[in-house]
Amino acid sequence: MKLEIEEPAQSQQDDNFLERSGMNIINFNNFNYFGVIQLGSPSKALNVILDTGSSILWVRDSTKFSSPYNGFSCSKSRTCKPDPKFTKSIIYGKGSILGYKITEQINLGSLTLPNYDLVLAQKVNDIPSHIDGVLGLSCSQGKDTAFPGLVEILKSSGLIASRTFSMYLGDKPTARGEVTGEIIFGGYDPKYALSSFQFVTVKEQVHWAADLLEINFGPGKAVSTEKVSIIFDSGTSLVLLPGNVIQNILSQLDSFGGNCKYIEGQLNYRCDCQNIYKVPDLIFGFNGASFNIPPSAYFLARNEFDCYLLIQQMQPAPPGYVLPFDAILGDVFLKNFYALYSIDNKTVGFAKAAPFKNQEIIIIDEENNASDKDNSDDNIDNTKETGNSGNIENTDHGNNKGNGILEWQVLIIIIISLGVLSIGTFMCFCRKSQKNEHLNIQGFADQRTRQSLIVKEYEEKFINSHL
Repeated sequence: MKLEIEEPAQSQQDDNFLERSGMNIINFNNFNYFGVIQLGSPSKALNVILDTGSSILWVRDSTKFSSPYNGFSCSKSRTCKPDPKFTKSIIYGKGSILGYKITEQINLGSLTLPNYDLVLAQKVNDIPSHIDGVLGLSCSQGKDTAFPGLVEILKSSGLIASRTFSMYLGDKPTARGEVTGEIIFGGYDPKYALSSFQFVTVKEQVHWAADLLEINFGPGKAVSTEKVSIIFDSGTSLVLLPGNVIQNILSQLDSFGGNCKYIEGQLNYRCDCQNIYKVPDLIFGFNGASFNIPPSAYFLARNEFDCYLLIQQMQPAPPGYVLPFDAILGDVFLKNFYALYSIDNKTVGFAKAAPFKNQEIIIIDEENNASDKDNSDDNIDNTKETGNSGNIENTDHGNNKGNGILEWQVLIIIIISLGVLSIGTFMCFCRKSQKNEHLNIQGFADQRTRQSLIVKEYEEKFINSHL
C-alpha cells in the first residue's frame, strides 16, 4: 500500500509487499510499544522502543550489563564492525546513554540491511531494564549525518518504494507483551483504518513537529487557543502540555465533577472516577484537521473511585539544552489512530484506528519482566527525551488486577478442593483403621506430602506469572 501523493490510494501494492515490509508491534501495558529486531550473524532478537522522536538506533552492550539485561555482543557476531573511537552520547529528559559506533546487519521482519550504523551503549543511566534499546524513526536530515535515518536507508537501498511508514499501536487494557499492532515500512494497510486519513503538515521532520492551534473539550469548550509547537512521538507514553494549558484542562474537569487533586509522583493528577466519564472528548485542532480522543484514553483507573490523568505538564529542558517544541503527543494520543508518516510529503496522516483483534501472545523476556515486580500505581517510571536525541517516555504500570483476581480465585478453589480431599482421605483412613489395626501411616504421610507439593507448585507458577 504505497503512498504516492498526500491523499493515499487504497490499493497500490499486493499482499506480498505488505508481507515484506511489516513488523509486529508488542504492547507493554499500553505504555511502551516495542519492535523485535534481529541484529548480527548469528542474529540476536532485541526488544527496541519504536521512537518517532529520534533518528538513531542504539542497543545495550551485553558484556557491560549483568542480568536482567539482554543486549548485544559485537564479539559474538561475525558481521559486526566496531569503531570504538567514534563515541556517541544521547541525553534524555530522564536518562542517558553513552556508547560507540558499530556497523551491523539488521533484520526488520523480512527486510534486511547488511550494513547499518548504530550505537552500542556502554553506559545506560535511568533507562528501564526491559528495554534493550531504541529504534529512531525520525528523519536524520540536519541532525547527525553519521547515523542516517532508517526509513531513508530502506528507500536508498531499494527495499521500500517511498520514504513512508505507518504505525498501528493497538489499545488493549491488559496487554503485557502481546502483539497488538504493526509497523509497515514503505506504506500502510487499510485494514487498520476505520476512516480516511486527515493529514497534518509537519514543519520539521527531525521530531515530526507541527503546530497545534487549539484544544477543546467537545464542541465549543475551549481549553487552549494558543499556537503550540508539538511533536508526534511514539516513544513518549503520555501527552505532555504547557503548564497554563494543564491548568485550563483541570478547571474544565472540575466543572464536570472531576475534582482533580495534585499528588506527588510520576502521574501528578488524581481525579474522581465516578464523574470522569461524563467528560466529553478532548479535541486537538490543527490547520484543516482535528482529532478526538475519548476520556477512556486519557484517564487510567486506579480503582473504582480514583483515576489518573494521563495528560501531564511538560517539564523544562535540562540545563544547557533548548527544546525545539513545547509539547508532546505521545502514545495516549497516538494509540487512538492509525498513523502514516511521510518524509516525502512532509506530513503525518491520522485515520481512526480499527478495533484490536489480534490475540497472539509474545513473551518479551522472563528475566526482564521480573525486574518490574515492584511497580505499582504509585511507582511509575517516566523517561523523557529532551534536546536533539530522541524522545522516550516509559511508564510501566503493571495494571493486571483483573486477571490477578481470577487467578487467585482459581488458586483458592484448588486449595479448598485439596483440603476437602485430604479430610475425606483422613476420615476414610480412620474408618479403615477401626477394621484393621495395621495402619499404613507412612503411605498417608506420603499422600499429604504430594498434595502439599501440588499446591506449592501452583503457587510458584502463579507468582512467576506475575513477576
